Amino acid sequence: MKKTLRKSIIWLSVLCMLMGFSRTEAYAAENEAVPEIHIDRYTVSDEEIKIYVNQNQSDSSWVSGDNTKVMFGSKELSTPNIQKFSDSPVKVTYKCLIDVSGSMSQDRIDTAKEIIKHIASAKRPEDNITITAMGNDIIRSDYLTDALEISEKVSGISVTREDTNLYYAIVEEIKELKTIDEVGTKRCLVIFSDGADDQATGITREEATKAVTDSHIPVFTVAMPKNKDKKSDQEMAKILGSFARISSGGVHYYTPDFEGSDLALIGDQIVNKVDNSLIFTEDIRELDTTEKAHELKITVKTSEGNAEDVIDVAESDVKRIKEIQEELEPEPEPEPEPEPEPEVVEEQVTEPVEQIVEEPQEKLIFGMKPMLFYIVLAAIILLLILIGVIIYLKTRDNETGYQSDYDGGVDDLGNTMGGVDDIGVTGDVSDLNGVTMPFEESHATPTVGFDTKPAGKVYHITLTRMGKEVGDNGILKFDMSDKYTIGRSASKSKLAITNDSALSGLHCTMFVKNNRVYIKDEGTTNGTFVNGVPITGEFALESGDTLILGSYEYRVTW
Repeated sequence: MKKTLRKSIIWLSVLCMLMGFSRTEAYAAENEAVPEIHIDRYTVSDEEIKIYVNQNQSDSSWVSGDNTKVMFGSKELSTPNIQKFSDSPVKVTYKCLIDVSGSMSQDRIDTAKEIIKHIASAKRPEDNITITAMGNDIIRSDYLTDALEISEKVSGISVTREDTNLYYAIVEEIKELKTIDEVGTKRCLVIFSDGADDQATGITREEATKAVTDSHIPVFTVAMPKNKDKKSDQEMAKILGSFARISSGGVHYYTPDFEGSDLALIGDQIVNKVDNSLIFTEDIRELDTTEKAHELKITVKTSEGNAEDVIDVAESDVKRIKEIQEELEPEPEPEPEPEPEPEVVEEQVTEPVEQIVEEPQEKLIFGMKPMLFYIVLAAIILLLILIGVIIYLKTRDNETGYQSDYDGGVDDLGNTMGGVDDIGVTGDVSDLNGVTMPFEESHATPTVGFDTKPAGKVYHITLTRMGKEVGDNGILKFDMSDKYTIGRSASKSKLAITNDSALSGLHCTMFVKNNRVYIKDEGTTNGTFVNGVPITGEFALESGDTLILGSYEYRVTW
């Protein structure tokens, strides 16, 4: 009897352990022993810089001004103002990516839909959600805020017979989170998949990994294996989870069993993770922009050790910080005027008063004696006559066809004087349209427009050719308020780089739309690349992006 009871207790314990391992919190970051922080992004405003920080604990109170240090370059800043994200008005975007390929089953897709519905009900009213179905291609919904509308949108998602293009979808969704205006200041990517990628060509796993790490966007992954006991399915789930672990504060969830309570738990944990992130605020006047390299570093001291993270600050933002600091500098106070010296009163000696006979004074004209006044008046009249003669002579010379050296005429020695075409710039001399570039070694020939400048906002674009050997000779600048064409042909492009045979005659067009700067490839042979990725159609740029145009790589700033 005792032996039977002992066996029953052992089997009951094993069953409880198995049930515990089936929970979806197997990889939840808040269960980790060592606290961690991750810098999501930063924003620069008129008087302050805000740093968005994710942390891996269920409670954010372990981070405070007493145990936190913020560094900009080598300078330590003053104690930051730390705000819990849920107490801020900053909008959040939840981008949900669902694998609907043939490797998924409808019950797993239904599980993903339920989790998205829980996220929609737990988020704040001002936050939005967009859903992307992933198969051979990706199909995106609008950015939605209403929970009922979101529920109706996901209800129609069903499994397909298509292959999975997981790595391509990750790269494209991160790109949209960085460029679309509807995306909130705080953003995250939530992926529902079994981790399989069936595409033999296209984006690699390494490229997707780099896109995640470079973006600093938190990635939440929900692994849904087809067979939880199959080793290959477990390995694919681990690969999917790697994108969460290398991101800035994401979490990986493993769901081999689908229970209703667990679905609500995952959705609530993702929203709670965002709400418990932090915003650090520092006075922009404290930042030292004189150093060559710039980075923000946050260190939080804990009993388990230091939790810290670093993010680079783009050169375009450093330039903007300098401009704001100059505007905020107080005007120097005027120096106080010296006090007047006291007057020395001389003693007056009383002398006998003599009778003074006043002589009649000569009458003055404008404070001058009459003779001096008439001399000055005559001089002024002669000067006016001389000026009139000079003006008359110059007018007569112009009417007889006087030719200026600037028109390409001939000087006194018989040398032909060249116009502006001699330095490689085509267009009217009267309007250089803001284009500047070194002409000593570069063969780039900017074609200068001569239309009147438009009334819209003007962007001062700078293309800096990358490479140590280039120096100042690789800097191209131009002003743009509408569009600007770039290529090898001077007749087809406003900015013509004639010595680069890898460029097409008309290679690409930069233009302004909705107060954003875009670039478009014009169907070229060698293509146009942004941050190492070839583009198709219109692509929104950020100041600091890198462009590959023809044989060279440029950094674009404005």
